[in-house]
Amino acid sequence: MLSFNVAINACQQVAGWPCALKLLEDAKESQLSPDSISFTNLISSLAASGEWQRSLCLLEEMNQQQLKPSVLSYNSAMTACNKSSESGPSGSWQWALRLFHALPRHKVAADALSYNIAMSALERGSDWTGALWLLEAAGPAPSLREAEACFEGAARLAQWKKMQYVAISCLSKAHQLSEALAHLRSLIDQGAHQLCLEGSTSTVDLHGLSTEVGVVLAMLALMEQASVGGDLVLVTGKRQHSHHADASMQEAVLELMEELQMDCHVEVSNRGRVR
Repeated sequence: MLSFNVAINACQQVAGWPCALKLLEDAKESQLSPDSISFTNLISSLAASGEWQRSLCLLEEMNQQQLKPSVLSYNSAMTACNKSSESGPSGSWQWALRLFHALPRHKVAADALSYNIAMSALERGSDWTGALWLLEAAGPAPSLREAEACFEGAARLAQWKKMQYVAISCLSKAHQLSEALAHLRSLIDQGAHQLCLEGSTSTVDLHGLSTEVGVVLAMLALMEQASVGGDLVLVTGKRQHSHHADASMQEAVLELMEELQMDCHVEVSNRGRVR
């Protein structure tokens, strides 16, 4: 197959992937058995044109024929998924991440290029939380490219979260509480905001949030705590000897409790907590 593999490589450089794919099909019809190098060369050719679906099919064909794909095979297929013009939440970039996460299952060790391709896919999907996780998973010495992408992503994530909080605040001010709750629930589901209710007593910190967003978070916490049981403590900040924002937050939370006709009190030992 050496001469055949050389022909595929030469064909893809001159005429592109359609010619290389035709050679592969001709080889099969001639009762030749393409090896892993044949498939990998063709997947590399497809990657240059963003032909991600054909790349995935060839990768699957390699596994079916028990031709163990190498990290180069996977990287090429991941690149094809990443180069496609399809973006958004259902874009082909997600397939690049699926291939990356499948590497351990297929006993293929990811290399620096694998991490870079995965990072690029996360950038395309604006999944900055995933980018931060990937940077940590890359080990003690991530590449400069990975670090730069992650730091840029963290900055964008902070700006994006700020915009989402503004949207929730606007919905709350417009008395569209169901929409505000749904928006906040979506943020939590995406991992952009933490809300962990467990044990006999759960604590929710409202520090750093606007009064409107804090009240919406308190409402959501109350609703979810009711389903799991136990006590709920809302950390609002102290009303005295503290910032005006803390006082406003606590007053707003106490007013919410009164409207909901729920018993509550400010802790004597810590005036910045409502139980």
